[in-house]
Amino acid sequence: MPPSSSPAHSRLGFALGATSESILVVDGWLEAGLDLAASEDLARAYFAELLEATGMEALAPLSVSPAVDDSMPGFSAIQELTTSHASFHYFAPTACDPAPRLHLDLFSCRAFELESFIRIAARHFHLAEWSATYVLRSIDAAARETWQLEGQGAVIGERCRLLPEGADKQQALVGVQSQERSQSGDQPGDVVS
Repeated sequence: MPPSSSPAHSRLGFALGATSESILVVDGWLEAGLDLAASEDLARAYFAELLEATGMEALAPLSVSPAVDDSMPGFSAIQELTTSHASFHYFAPTACDPAPRLHLDLFSCRAFELESFIRIAARHFHLAEWSATYVLRSIDAAARETWQLEGQGAVIGERCRLLPEGADKQQALVGVQSQERSQSGDQPGDVVS
């Protein structure tokens, strides 16, 4: 069955639930800096919970590396998966850039729930304000879906589907509103804001 006709794919278009063959990239500010001395422990705990929640399996040992540029202190961690990889890059506060920040990604051919990923990241890294891009991959460009997301902590506040050039924007809006109504219990005649 092609991805565009799978139940997970149809849910993704509106609920952004579980899907397969996807990429999630999250860029965010943190409420406080992370302990550089505990970088390996933090990475192990984060990836352990992520793999447990998603049912993914490690392919290789976890790699945690300190930054080599003293002007940008922090560390990076990558966990190769049997279904691709997950990684993060932490940038500690400096005099020039006093807000700690984090860049996370999950590139997977195995289904995962976006909301679960965000909750786990928020819990381990104390996410503050963040933005993300979520792509349902497809060789067929017309079947590829791209979403822009924004949130605070574990809460996804905004979800916006980016439409390919030439897409019927009015039809896409009607589809999103219809799905929102069905998820919220509203009836077809109700106004959805």
